[in-house]
Amino acid sequence: MPFVFDINVLIEVVLEKNHYSATQTLLSQLQNKGEELWLPPAGLAYASSILPTTQSHEKFSQLLQLFSTLPYSAKEQQALYQQSPQNYYQQLLYQATLNYLPHAIIITANPMTSTTDNIKIQTPTTALKQLTSPTDFHPNQFDFIDLKTQQRQCLPEIEYQIHQVLKHGQYILGKEMQQLEQQLATFTQVEYALTCASGTDALIMALMALDIGKGDEVITTSFSFIATAEVIAFVGAKPVFIDIDANTYNLQANAIEQAITPNTKAIIAVSLYGQCADFHVINDMAKKHNLAVIEDAAQSFGATYHQKPSCGLTTIACTSFFPAKPFGCYGDGGACFTNDEALYKAMQAIRVHGQSQRYSHDRFGINGRFDTLQAGILLAKWTLFVQQEIPNRQRLAEYYNQALQNTVTIPYIAPENTSVYAQYTIQCPQRDSLQTHLQQQGIPTAVHYPIALHQQPVFQHLNTATLPIAEQLSQQVISLPMHPYLTKKQQDNVINAILQFFA
Repeated sequence: MPFVFDINVLIEVVLEKNHYSATQTLLSQLQNKGEELWLPPAGLAYASSILPTTQSHEKFSQLLQLFSTLPYSAKEQQALYQQSPQNYYQQLLYQATLNYLPHAIIITANPMTSTTDNIKIQTPTTALKQLTSPTDFHPNQFDFIDLKTQQRQCLPEIEYQIHQVLKHGQYILGKEMQQLEQQLATFTQVEYALTCASGTDALIMALMALDIGKGDEVITTSFSFIATAEVIAFVGAKPVFIDIDANTYNLQANAIEQAITPNTKAIIAVSLYGQCADFHVINDMAKKHNLAVIEDAAQSFGATYHQKPSCGLTTIACTSFFPAKPFGCYGDGGACFTNDEALYKAMQAIRVHGQSQRYSHDRFGINGRFDTLQAGILLAKWTLFVQQEIPNRQRLAEYYNQALQNTVTIPYIAPENTSVYAQYTIQCPQRDSLQTHLQQQGIPTAVHYPIALHQQPVFQHLNTATLPIAEQLSQQVISLPMHPYLTKKQQDNVINAILQFFA
């Protein structure tokens, strides 16, 4: 929950006047709870002019380190001043909060008239009382994936990156895209990373670079999003579905060999829900039969397998930067990864309609280019993702595990793996009833995936044999809220509702 503080209550803390004691206690408790603390983008000059001593200036500077500043532009501030010069600061405090933190609580010594907006306006004393009450500030309902809180963590850097792109105007294949590709390659420990327009395009480009098409077969899992198999059919090849491991939900590596035919050209193994498939076994099988391996890492960017990063384990790897993914932009986006220079150059050409040089096309391709603005957004998120969000996801998953391990089937993470928990997915035979129960408690859930791929109408003509594990799990899995900014109270609400269902 974000809290926006009137600069005047901070001045009171420094000067030890009026509400200073309540504000000091409130700040301490909010900090301990990990709440977000914000200031409006004005008032600092006023504070500097009113503080009487060097010591008070130093105390004020230390206090400011607790806060982030709302990114209200100079143009917006000027317009507001022209509208209401007499009440400029109070209006700015409210308007900046409304525009950027619409569910925030404003802490001020002089509460403004309440409005119909979601913003609450409270004195430090009132806020402190509510913070120590059983209800607390947090609503019962919350988002399945909270992108708004994430955005607030890095909004100044996001806006900086966007402005840089607007400044140089290279909206396609700009320098931010090249910078991002270098960071992606370094992070995944591969020679080449190539961004593209979506995770689906990444898979298409990989298959096209491997010259897979009509008459070829590609072995893959039946328990994934349809894009995994759709791209195989799109290039004219035949998807060959095999069952999944009952514990990890990933491709059953020891079932690959019996599915291989003379027409088999590749294996697409999905690293589902955030952890890698068993690539030692898969790669060994592929090497034995001269097959390429593609990792569909749409959900596992940031995970590791035997201490090596996802996207650096196979012939080609493909990931997605869809907003809801662990590392997402603000639109569609994706990337391919490889150590093979020839494949890299092929995908580079495929990304721009098969063009090897301007207006010279050596092969067919697609329009798979990644927008420079989206690359800038990912650059802005990079440090936050690596340093905070990955460990936060793992910490939150462990908290779920400890609370739910004796009630439902919790995610199994293989000893050689770390997961980024793109989803936190449990098994429950009474899945539909549990989902209804959680919905009644205001708790969002999702089912990934309710129909196995070989059972989808579009693949019925393949006459795939029964795949019992995929079919069973499609009726039992349910994903709980999982994102790096899930609060303990929100998690406790989820856990308590599940325990109540089974009581």
